[in-house]
Amino acid sequence: MKRILFFFLLLPALASAQTAKDTVNVLTDAEITAGTLVDSVKMYYIQGSAWKKSRMDSLAAYMVTKNGAGVTTGDKGDITVNSATSWSIDAGVIDSTKIAAGAVQTSDLADNAVSAGKIAAGAVTTAKLADSAVDSAKIAALAVQTSDIADNAVTTAKVLNGAITKAKHAANSVGALELDTTAVTAGSYVNPRITVDADGRLTAAVSDTMAMIIACSDETSNLTTGNAKVTFRAPFAFTILGLRANVNTAPTGSTIIVDINEAGSTIMTTNKLSIDASEKTSVTAATAAGITDSAIADDAEMTIDIDQIGSTAAGKGLKVTILYRKN
Repeated sequence: MKRILFFFLLLPALASAQTAKDTVNVLTDAEITAGTLVDSVKMYYIQGSAWKKSRMDSLAAYMVTKNGAGVTTGDKGDITVNSATSWSIDAGVIDSTKIAAGAVQTSDLADNAVSAGKIAAGAVTTAKLADSAVDSAKIAALAVQTSDIADNAVTTAKVLNGAITKAKHAANSVGALELDTTAVTAGSYVNPRITVDADGRLTAAVSDTMAMIIACSDETSNLTTGNAKVTFRAPFAFTILGLRANVNTAPTGSTIIVDINEAGSTIMTTNKLSIDASEKTSVTAATAAGITDSAIADDAEMTIDIDQIGSTAAGKGLKVTILYRKN
């Protein structure tokens, strides 16, 4: 680059000045670019045939910018002169060390200017993320591993319905504490009647009542009183839940009264099993049977007595039903 030497004559400020050859035109502050001259110390110099005044820094700017005079085009190191009025900064000249902290704001960045390749590993910390800035669409499949999830970070509200399938359960991960309480009461059920839903879950269970029906006469003969009209042995231990009696011909005049014994002792101490006059079933009896011994032992000898029959019409075809649950 050529060097241009300027020679300056420093003179005190003049109200007017004149040389033998040239006229000194004194410039007012208003004639100098606004803000360029801020004090009274000025430098006078000849430009062409006229005197000028300025500060040193203004003159330096003039030397560089005045139509590019004295500066040729081409690479000048960190800059390239394209023309008298167009200069450019070479690529790579401005690196991160030349940018002051906080100098680049969000408004200085073009949309999509910062790609993933320009972000150093670990540069984006939690503190730099706005609330809710990372949604599911921005997370790659399988990007979040178990080690990336803090303890208790996944709550029930964050799990979609149906999101946790059987395949996502570890072996033996579902225990009694994870199962909802059902309406089924814990316990043992004999001859159970159960309800199961479509997923195989038990939703109801009861011990069903069983029944044994014993004929105490034929179907056509009038009933007669007497002990041990029927004798049989208990097939297993059971608990009596209820008793019933019925006939095919109703008694009249008075009720039919029936007693049941276990090993010779009545199981109804006070109120016996009865069928009221003009009725065919004990279900409608005015006085229900009172069971005082409901626990029947296995192989116990059982007898049925007819203590009373109808006084006008005896009744016919007597059957006794024992409702029970096997022990």
